[in-house]
Amino acid sequence: MGRAPRFQIHQPPAGQVAPYDLLQVQQRMLEWSERLKTLCPILDGVFLETSDGSETIPLTTTATDYAHKLGRKWRGYIITYQSAAFVIFATKVSDDADAKFIRLDAGGTTDAHIWVF
Repeated sequence: MGRAPRFQIHQPPAGQVAPYDLLQVQQRMLEWSERLKTLCPILDGVFLETSDGSETIPLTTTATDYAHKLGRKWRGYIITYQSAAFVIFATKVSDDADAKFIRLDAGGTTDAHIWVF
């Protein structure tokens, strides 16, 4: 699934002029969305995906690294679906590794959907 879409500034077709008010509103919406992500970091996240693009993450008692594609260190995670009642936990490895991966394992075998922020 990848990162959530971001606001983009509308550019009028070639030869046309966009109303100044519309451009001003779009710029303010872009600034507002960036401030909102600063105030609520959960919004600046992604669902983890396997290498084949599936959002269902298989977990076992063996720690596995999953690429989160945030472009920064992860701050936390939310489990939105779980196929079995086992504890799922993440282990911080190093700042360099945390900027690219989240290391997850579980108390048993389960599948999960996980939002990482």
